[in-house]
Amino acid sequence: MRAVGPPLQLWDVRNVEAHVARAVEAGLDRRSAHLSPSQYDRCFQFCLQKVWELSGLKAGFSRDNGDGTALRYVYEIRGAFSPRGMLDSYQPFRLKGFTTEDAAERALAELRETKPVAFGQVHAVRPKGAYDRTKGISFTTYSYRQIVDYRIDDWYRSDPEFGDTRYESNRRVEESLEALASRHRDDEDAGDTSDWLPGTVDRLSVIDSLNQHAYQDAGEEVLTREAFGFGG
Repeated sequence: MRAVGPPLQLWDVRNVEAHVARAVEAGLDRRSAHLSPSQYDRCFQFCLQKVWELSGLKAGFSRDNGDGTALRYVYEIRGAFSPRGMLDSYQPFRLKGFTTEDAAERALAELRETKPVAFGQVHAVRPKGAYDRTKGISFTTYSYRQIVDYRIDDWYRSDPEFGDTRYESNRRVEESLEALASRHRDDEDAGDTSDWLPGTVDRLSVIDSLNQHAYQDAGEEVLTREAFGFGG
């Protein structure tokens, strides 16, 4: 739980805790849900964290960002591999999910050492789902809709007490990093890597979509090493 202190502010929401409480109460009322105090607290904390993530503000939830205006970015590597033959074309690639620019730069440097990178560059991008004020909607409205329409259901599905396995069949199958590396090695052993890159990017996207903001530098380096067969 957040330490007691002045109300947390995000964008045009002057008191995020009160804003989340109103949204949670409205969502529970619409679902005719009656939670115990401990259940309500878990739901509230879940939605409070989600509102910070939706804000797309740097360190907003930890209150290190006093004015609530510093944007948060994640980093991607975009580029292309050199053609393998006279009649071949450049093969584009894109690696995303890096939380720091330094981590992305290191991954790009290691990639250049092991793969024929024709050109590559690190790009700063806004986190997936982050609030964009240019869309013409206030953060108050945007976050309220997100909580009422989606996040309470997400909490029910993720909470140990209310987890519902009916949704498991609709989730994409995740692959371990070891499975990614093994598949790449099998492709190389077979002498055919023509379809490796698009497949790898898709599988990396599956991992990235699970929890993009939770990546740490060490995890990013492991991901890159395993997916591209770096030494180590």
